[in-house]
Formats: sequence, structure tokens, C-alpha cells
Amino acid sequence: MKSNINLSQGDRHPVKSGNQFMKTNPKQIGSNSGKVLQDHLKRGSTFFLPLTCTATGPKWNLINWRSDFLPELVWLAQFVSDVGYERANELACTLAITTKTIATTCGDFGTISGYSILTDDLKTSICDQLQKTGVWDIIARSLTPILRLYPACPLGFLSAGKPLAISETEAAEKLAPIIAQCLIRRETLPMLAQGIYYNILLATGRLSVSQPLNTAALKDYPITAESQEVGGFVRTTATGLGVCRISDEWPKYFWRHGLEIGQCVLEERDDGQIHGISEDFLRYHMCCFKRYNDRCNELWNTINRTYPFDLYSPLRDEVLLALVCRIYRVTIQIASFIANWTQDMSETYVRMVVESYIYYQWLSKKGSPKDFAEFYEHGLGQQKLQSEHLKVFLDAAGLTIEEAQAQNAGLDFLRKHKMPEFIRVNLGNPLGKNLNQIATEVDELAPELACKNLHSLVYSRASSAVHGMYDSLEMFYMKQCFNPFHGGHRIPYYWSKSAVTSYGFSNCLGLTDSVLADVVKSIGGKLPEIMPGELFMVELGNSDEFEDFKKSTRCKSS
Repeated sequence: MKSNINLSQGDRHPVKSGNQFMKTNPKQIGSNSGKVLQDHLKRGSTFFLPLTCTATGPKWNLINWRSDFLPELVWLAQFVSDVGYERANELACTLAITTKTIATTCGDFGTISGYSILTDDLKTSICDQLQKTGVWDIIARSLTPILRLYPACPLGFLSAGKPLAISETEAAEKLAPIIAQCLIRRETLPMLAQGIYYNILLATGRLSVSQPLNTAALKDYPITAESQEVGGFVRTTATGLGVCRISDEWPKYFWRHGLEIGQCVLEERDDGQIHGISEDFLRYHMCCFKRYNDRCNELWNTINRTYPFDLYSPLRDEVLLALVCRIYRVTIQIASFIANWTQDMSETYVRMVVESYIYYQWLSKKGSPKDFAEFYEHGLGQQKLQSEHLKVFLDAAGLTIEEAQAQNAGLDFLRKHKMPEFIRVNLGNPLGKNLNQIATEVDELAPELACKNLHSLVYSRASSAVHGMYDSLEMFYMKQCFNPFHGGHRIPYYWSKSAVTSYGFSNCLGLTDSVLADVVKSIGGKLPEIMPGELFMVELGNSDEFEDFKKSTRCKSS
């Protein structure tokens, strides 16, 4: 049977308010072309782009814009938001030049932390000078939201000890959208702030160039080519901030104090999630599933009645049919319970099915008696290893040999096969090659099975979900906080985050159809016109049948 792989995670169910399912449209994936990561360098088990790697490993330290840079430049973004880019540039440069002149030091006065080195006398002198030049009022007024919300801000001296004419609520309303825009470095507002920072470096002598950038072009960022080019140079210059800064005290305070500015805010969106599925559809699904189960039972009955077991050497038959049974049983688990149709659960189930499917196809097509024996021995070795671990644990707990053996069920399992002393433990793959190699060898014999694609596009991508790596933790078990003052952090989300999709169960159903058809055909049995899994999907997606079902059940209940 030709293999169809459904890669769509966007095929969500239900898709309409009436909880009608739409049909799955599996995509037939062609053979892989080219070598994955062929433009990367491999160092140990890690791949790098040549630009980022030397012979010994990584050569770049990545910056953290959100944590370290945003708090330092947020005052410039506040200026821009309040008085516009050109006026903001004038005010910020005036403040920086005044501070450098009075402090007689070459501090980084384009950052908030740069002002933390000032003594009280210097702060007073700076405010006096700004008042003389007539810009103190507007500078202090523009920065009021920051000064109100962050009492320990190094720029707090600009209020000159006068009461801040704004409430915390008003300050939060003004500053929140500014921080929200600045969380993404390449947005227009943070780009303008970085442009002003570049100009401050020039104005205070911390940066010297033969031909200064036309930062006025940033007003058109990112629309024009010139603004994009200038933006690239500005970002490069601003990146040096992390190297030159004197302390990380202010950035740490900025984010930690942000926790006191409002509660976490979660996006109120649950499109397609499990709790949105109607009771009508849950009942309809169970009726469809019962029919699926009955149709599969007919195929299994055919197999059990007519399969020609080799009773002299039954290992091959046992292994192959048990793999088919495992594929079917896992599919039953995911197909029977809609809560398993969420992406995180789906990937766990579909990975189990794909692994057994690839083993089944390899063993059925090229497995020798020795390969089946190795597969068998590997399983016994796993039981022996488990038994030995348990033995050590029970011995340490003070149990006698007899007591330990009585609780070690693995020993009984092993003794039914071999004396435990003669069982070897293989910690590697049972066939001496990894699953990717096995899938490749299957495709060499039967390209239409697309086992290599199943491995790379379904099995491998499910690895993170199965092992709980960070990407799967973020996608499935965390939600982003939308309070800008919290910096876009993520919090645990213990209910179902991912929507119900057809991805996992449709692939499981398709692979189960494939192996059941393979076994039935091998014994000369008759296959139905449409295999049970495919028909199950058709019935689930039949909106007319679903509507008829709802009407009939309501009539019965009334």
C-alpha cells in the first residue's frame, strides 16, 4: 500500500461552530533531494554555519536584546514616542553632551546605566545646566513614565526632587506599548532608539567614523533600501553596548521590578481546543470509532483463522504479527480518545507507530533468521538489564536472595526463554544500525513506502515531544505573558494548549491500514474496498452524517 504522510498541524478539528470535521488531505511526500544541513560544519554532534564556527567550535557570543539591551535604550524609545524622532534625537544628545561635559568622563551616556556613575553634585549641576538651556522641563516630562514606574532608575535625578505629575496607572498605560514594540529589536521604534544611541556615541566622542550614517533615513525604516542599510550598521554599532557597559544592575532591576507592575496576562484564545468540542461530536465520534473497531476485528479474525504459522520456527511470524498488533493497539489508543488528538500527545503516539512500522517493513522484506534472532536476543537483554538493576536495589534494601527473586518478575520472564546466565545485554540497536539506516534500506527495496520520509518528517520531529526538550515545552506546556513589563516571559499552562488536529491519528490510521493490508494480502485474504482507517476518517469528516446523527439522538432523548 502506498504511504501517505499527513504533515499538516493546521488541520484542526472542529473547524466550524457546528463542530463539523473537515476531511484530511494527506500529502504524498516525494523522495528527499539534497543532504540536510549540507552547508553546515559538523563539530562533534553539533552542526554550525561556517560563519559562526571555527575549527574548535563557536566563535560568536550571541547578545540578549530583551534582557540586556532594551532596558538600556528604553528611555530613547520613550523620547521618540513622546516628541518624535528628530526632537528626541536633539534632547537625548543634549543630555548626553551636557553630562559628559560636566562629569568630565567618557561614560556611555546613551544608556541608562551610564548615568549611575554620577555623584549627587554632578546630577545637580546637570539639571541646572539643562534648565539654563531650556530643555530640562521637556526632558523630565518625557521621561516621567519611566521615572514613576522605576523609582531606582539612574535617570531619576532629572525630576530634581519634584513630585511626578502622573499616576502609576497613567505611566503604565503610556510605557506599556513602548516596551511591547521594543521587545522585537527590528521593529521601527527600537530601530529609531538605536539610531539615536548611535548619534549619542558620535556626539560624546565614544565613536569616531570617517563618514557618519544618515540616521534620518531610519524614519522610513524598513520601507526604503537606504533605511534598511542604515539600520544594519546601527544594529551592529549598538551591539557593542554589551561589551562596554559597566554593570548589569539596571537591566536586572528593570525586569525584576516589572513583576510588580501588574499580573501576568494570558491570551484568551482557545480555538480548536479539546474543551471546545461539543458533546454531540463526542458521541458521534464514538459511533464512528465502534464501526472502525468492528471492521478491524474482521481483518484480525481473518488473520487468526488463516495465517500459516511456521510452528517449527515461529519467531519470524511472532515478531512480525506482534509489531502489527503494537501498531494497531497504539492507533486504537489515539483514535478512541479525542484528548489524544492534541499535538503533544499525537506526536508521542505517532512516533511509536512509525518506529514499529519501519521495523516491520525492514524485517518483513529483508530480515534473515539471524536478524530475527538478534531482535529476540535484544529484547531478552533488556529484561535482563532491568532485572539486574532491580536485583541491586533489592539487595541494598536488605532483602534476602529468596525475597529478592520473589519480587523480580523479570527473572521469571527470562527463565521461560533461556537461562539468564546465557543472555547477553546489547545496549545498542537490535539490528546493529540506527532507525534512519533501516528506513533507508526499506526504501531501496520499496520506495513507495517512503520510510525515509516517515523517519525524518514524522519520527524525528516527534523526538522533542517524546523527550520533553525545550522546543516542545514552549509549544505545548507554556503560554506567553502579554504584560509588556514582564518582557514576554512564559508561564506553565497545565491544561491543553495545543489544538486538536488530525495529524497524529490520521498518520496512525494510515500506517495501521498499510500493515493490516500487507498481512491480509500475504495470506490471500480479501481486503475491503476501503480500509477501516481511511473509512473512519471519511465518516468523521462527513458533515451530513454528523447532522443526521445529531437529529436522531435528539429525537431519542426527547
